[in-house]
Amino acid sequence: MITIKEINVEKTYPLRIEILRNGIPENYHFVGDKHKETIHLGAFLDNKCIGIVTLIPNSHKTFPNVSTYQLRGMAVDKSLQKQGIGKLLIDASFRFLKEGRKYEILWCNARIIAVEFYKKMGFSIKGNKFQIPKVGSHFLMYKVL
Repeated sequence: MITIKEINVEKTYPLRIEILRNGIPENYHFVGDKHKETIHLGAFLDNKCIGIVTLIPNSHKTFPNVSTYQLRGMAVDKSLQKQGIGKLLIDASFRFLKEGRKYEILWCNARIIAVEFYKKMGFSIKGNKFQIPKVGSHFLMYKVL
């Protein structure tokens, strides 16, 4: 059985490096990782962390005067992708953000390969495709909560 629980930022690093940075230990620390209201979640199977997501209180110029969280660093072990683990992490993210936190929008910079996944989770695209250096093409996506 897969369980989702809050973790410390250091537990996110192995999957960030492996999945999001293609094994290259570069740019895997995020601004806001250690903010007191940042949430790091891990999906665990047999005590092994197999999925991660980070939720950072972060504004975006597209959503002025609105309290927002940014979803970053979403990753699932390659051998376990497309088995619903990402959905579990997103559902848990919604629950964690609703507990005692006042916010209106959850947004992310979604990689092209993840756009359909986020759409299924209720996110919408805002604006045009853009590039993040060394990472690739993305869309700004958001969900009003």
